Amino acid sequence: MKDFKIHIDENLDSKSKKIVDDYWLIQNSVFLYKASEIIQMHNITQGDLNKLVKKHSYCEINHGNCQECNEEMKVKICSKTDFNSTMRDKIHTCSECRIELRRKSEKEYQDKLEEIRKRKLAYFDKAVNEKKWIELSKNELNLLYKLIENKTKSKIYANVFEGDSHSRSTWGYVNKFEGMGLLSVIRNGRSVSGFEFDERINEAVKNLFLT
Repeated sequence: MKDFKIHIDENLDSKSKKIVDDYWLIQNSVFLYKASEIIQMHNITQGDLNKLVKKHSYCEINHGNCQECNEEMKVKICSKTDFNSTMRDKIHTCSECRIELRRKSEKEYQDKLEEIRKRKLAYFDKAVNEKKWIELSKNELNLLYKLIENKTKSKIYANVFEGDSHSRSTWGYVNKFEGMGLLSVIRNGRSVSGFEFDERINEAVKNLFLT
């Protein structure tokens, strides 16, 4: 359960202590006085009030125990603004555990990318070893060559799909090439973010057109 405690220097003079007391005075979870009211009540400037509060007091907010390590999650704040925003925060894990969880998540993500990379490489290796491109018709080989030459998504959509990125016939060929391991379509959910080619296959296909 979230709670808080106000800490005020005990060696403050009575006038300063009264100002700081009034600043942090809370009633029914609401600050009793606004800063402008304290300034008027005690004939003090905003700057001097801020300095006095920051130097001689702080509020310690306890967010409860971390769900990961069970350590208490305490934070020190020195203003009402920070108090209100911090009390609204819903924190379930401490900063150290959040860093560790992000590190683990990033490692899992990188491990997943590496696994995908290895699968793609094995996929391309199989196509290279079996020379899959020789199974294509002349028209299919021409289309694959155009895909390789254009390479990027924007150029492929413009020059191969000829502006119709949803062309069912062109996608039919692309999907066939992908199934044969001659290229890879990089997808983000249902959208396409790019195309990936293997240099060994690229060279083999290009050489067919140079000889």
